Amino acid sequence: MDRFYATEYTKKMKDAFRSGNIPGGILRLPLAAIEQAAKPMMEWLVPRQKVGVFMDLARYEMERLDAKGAPPQEVRATMQKIWNSVDNRMGQLIYDNLFWNRTIKDLGMASVRSLGWNLGTFRELGGGAIDFAHQAVKVAKGQRPEMTYRMAYTVSLPIVSGTIGAIMQYLYTGQGPQELRDYFFPKTGKTDRDGNPARVSLPSYMKDIYHYYEEPGRTVTNKLHPALSIMADMLQNKDYFGTEIRNADDPIMKQLMDELKFGAKSTMPFSIQGAKKNLERGERAGAGVALPFIGITPAPRHLQQTDVQNEIFKTYERRKGHPERSQAQFERAQAKSEIVQAYKDGDITTMWNKIDEHRKKGTIPKKDDELSKMLNLEHAKLPGDIKAFGQLPDDDQRRLLSKMSVEEAAKYIWFAHEKVKADMYSISENVGKAGDLYHEGKINKPDFEMGYAQVPPQALETAYGTRIPATAR
Repeated sequence: MDRFYATEYTKKMKDAFRSGNIPGGILRLPLAAIEQAAKPMMEWLVPRQKVGVFMDLARYEMERLDAKGAPPQEVRATMQKIWNSVDNRMGQLIYDNLFWNRTIKDLGMASVRSLGWNLGTFRELGGGAIDFAHQAVKVAKGQRPEMTYRMAYTVSLPIVSGTIGAIMQYLYTGQGPQELRDYFFPKTGKTDRDGNPARVSLPSYMKDIYHYYEEPGRTVTNKLHPALSIMADMLQNKDYFGTEIRNADDPIMKQLMDELKFGAKSTMPFSIQGAKKNLERGERAGAGVALPFIGITPAPRHLQQTDVQNEIFKTYERRKGHPERSQAQFERAQAKSEIVQAYKDGDITTMWNKIDEHRKKGTIPKKDDELSKMLNLEHAKLPGDIKAFGQLPDDDQRRLLSKMSVEEAAKYIWFAHEKVKADMYSISENVGKAGDLYHEGKINKPDFEMGYAQVPPQALETAYGTRIPATAR
């Protein structure tokens, strides 16, 4: 591997310990651990893969060039094109080949996340599109076209990635792809907390293409170097969700520790984030932890939802936004989320263990009536899209209903405001058909019971008295 990519955190940690700088060595320990975890892939696997791919392509071209007696200049130019293509496809770009000004390179590395990886995407796929245009001009002029390596990669990328995705979904679920996204974000056969099919994201450029198509602005923003967004959040003293990073009234050392915790959380590697998400979703420890380390991570939430659900959440966010909240409010919300999720899963033992844990921390009320009011477990049975739809203004509900199929309208009309229900026949033909079913009693209100959620939660002591740890009473 090019020494340009070497962070040398392990060496710096060892040097610190050897020189007696124990605090410095301890501070570098987490970074050294991350470096060592990535070492087999970055220093052994990727460089050897690049050489292997180059050798296969070079062997083919050398046979072709030898057969026609190509001069050394043509051979050299062809080998350069092959290596540039390998660089683009597999990362660890050789920046010396770009002949960039040192300042430009440093600014690029400091402002863009994985500069070589993203630059390679544009050079290979964008270059493939340009090559197709050039070959089309050749055909128009009556000249013989050629298939460049960039063109071949552009064509083969979706085919190979889609084939892998189709096989994975079949192995996961026993069914082949039913829609386009199944090829690149295959279903796992499980469901998320709202009942939607869970999906995984494969480690290919196709996910970048998809995100550029769906959310170009946000995707470009996400490509910025994380240090820039972290500093911006710290200056504003709130994260992306509006949660306060530090309490300005706390002692200075407490504020400093809160800033350090935020920085450490924000720089957590994607593989660890993915493993954590998998475990939170109930995946088995073995596969759930291992898959993210080879690039197979949980798919973004919006890919697991229907178009109607995505529109509901976008509208809700536009209306409600991310209200600012203190760290204490955030911790309270997190505690509620953990307790409610255990309740929805039917894991009552875990639910009460969480209640006991958070009561000791002081993040939730100790009185049962106050806790019951805060948790609102009856309302917790509803999926997130249903709760969001029910809180939207009348006009938004009408607009959303007008875009729904009869089946979708029959689901959401139960949770619309009374004024909207009264106008259902004027919204759209599909909503009118759903209205007929609604008024004729041919459809029932959707049942979102999950686990033990069917047990009346009004009196927690009565319902689960024998399960409550003494410390939680």
